[in-house]
Amino acid sequence: MGKKRLILRKENVALFILILMVLSVFGMWKASGTNEEEYNGFKFIPSQNGWDVTINNQKMVFNYLPKDIEMMNSTPISITGQKIYLAYDQEDKELDKSFTMNYLASLFYQNNIRPQFSCIKEKACPDNELPLVNCDDASAEVILIRSGNESKIFKQNMCYIIQSQNNYDLTVLRERFVYQFLGVMS
Repeated sequence: MGKKRLILRKENVALFILILMVLSVFGMWKASGTNEEEYNGFKFIPSQNGWDVTINNQKMVFNYLPKDIEMMNSTPISITGQKIYLAYDQEDKELDKSFTMNYLASLFYQNNIRPQFSCIKEKACPDNELPLVNCDDASAEVILIRSGNESKIFKQNMCYIIQSQNNYDLTVLRERFVYQFLGVMS
């Protein structure tokens, strides 16, 4: 009788552990869905790389949620042409602009807008291979990235100027610009 009781007790303990394991897996699965965020009709899902979202049938990854960067000063973005100039002051060494420039170029290609790297000062333009543009009379819209005392996005004639105090703010402003360009934020 004592031996049967010991076997029954072991089976109950095993059954209890099995139920506990099944419930924990279910609990983890259920809890993983609660981290999703929604903004303006877009569903953001946390991942190892940041926040995944599908925009215009295209999966994109962002470091920040739109609600986290709403406070960044920005003008409305409305790019209408089939070509856009990407420019920065080559003498301005305050910011690492190369990643942002290449990221925006890729974004525009994916959205059927032909990006053209360009210079704003002839003196600093490498081998004069790139077109020289300015905000007053450019033949297409210009995205100008520069350092400044205040981090913000603003429009000056034909230029959307992404002005940043540091590289951290440049990352935030780039994401803000992209969200606005793609219609996630206004």
